[in-house]
Amino acid sequence: MTTGQESSRFDISILTWDDDFLYPLLYKRDEVAASIAAGLDIVRAGLVRRISERIDVPALITKHAGEGMHPGSIAQVLGVSESYVYRVLRERGETR
Repeated sequence: MTTGQESSRFDISILTWDDDFLYPLLYKRDEVAASIAAGLDIVRAGLVRRISERIDVPALITKHAGEGMHPGSIAQVLGVSESYVYRVLRERGETR
């Protein structure tokens, strides 16, 4: 698939796309995830699971909040609730 093309079929190469092409897909994240997952063999599925287990979501929240990103935007991009973002910031002593 060529970067920026609309399609109902995605593969793991989507991770190499520029942010400008990825942001519009935030609203289709379930469709995109299902499409990618359907195309993974067992080796790649195992790798993706291990990668996802090592993503430090609270650290990403803290980092981007510290850079001025609004908690609502952080929640939207990460696919978590805004209340979770605020809870992480509170627990880590970040004030917003």
